[in-house]
Amino acid sequence: MNRWILIGALVGLTACGDSVKKRSDVVSPNNTSSNNTTNNTTNGLTNNTTNGSTNNSTNGSTNNSTNNPLPCGPDAGFFGPIGSPTITPYGFDANLNAVFAVIPATPDDINTIENEGVFVPDFPIQVNQAIVTATGFLPTRSFWVQDRNRAIEVFLTNDLGSSVLPGQIVSFNASELTNYEGHPEITGIDSFFVHSSDNPVPYRQANSRELSINDYGYIVKLGGELLPNPVPCGGTKTCYDLSHSGHESILRSGSTFLAPGDCVTYAGPVRSFPGPRGTSGTKIPQLDTINFDWLRERF
Repeated sequence: MNRWILIGALVGLTACGDSVKKRSDVVSPNNTSSNNTTNNTTNGLTNNTTNGSTNNSTNGSTNNSTNNPLPCGPDAGFFGPIGSPTITPYGFDANLNAVFAVIPATPDDINTIENEGVFVPDFPIQVNQAIVTATGFLPTRSFWVQDRNRAIEVFLTNDLGSSVLPGQIVSFNASELTNYEGHPEITGIDSFFVHSSDNPVPYRQANSRELSINDYGYIVKLGGELLPNPVPCGGTKTCYDLSHSGHESILRSGSTFLAPGDCVTYAGPVRSFPGPRGTSGTKIPQLDTINFDWLRERF
């Protein structure tokens, strides 16, 4: 199957992440976000300073020690790139159910010449006034849209020419739909139009519950402590168990600044491994920091 990817050849999988989604491993301008710059605080003490004042230092002043008066929970003011968050669901039907209905039920079979995972409709399907809820590492190609029925990822082969922003109300014609390794995506659009910007972006408060596959594609917010024994997943990524209000979720990240014991807050889309339309395996929801701006670490 001919498929545009951004980097390298296929590498192995683990139980909590796929390296097939190579585009999520690309280092982009987003990867220089505050998630990775706040580690170098204004007093010049980096994570690995010579005075031993690291996040998990031997003097007991870790993120979650008794010297820290704050509980390890979500940062109330953090919503990543979302300027105006709201818990009120988006109420407009933008026709995303019709788009989702024609996305192939199974991914492409790499052992055949047919590209079974891609569907090109005879007539493009109109999406009318969906809200952009998040953008990926390439905001000119990668973003998430939502209406009252559905949340879907958009990952385009062709660049739009300008960045998409959370909070924009957009319309477009969906001209190509893809089951990409189990992940339903809109991969081709035309007639893209921005109706308005800076609209409230809906999110789901998930700190006090388990994530489910029904959260896939939707924005959630939760926060807590990264537990011990993280594992490599998807090549360059690491999967952590994130403890939040008596629940645990998988956090997948390529950041080299994270460590067990850190307090983090996540505000971004839910993904899963395998993808929700994969052909095998239990679909396990996970938080994947494709955009590092979705994650804040408390110091």
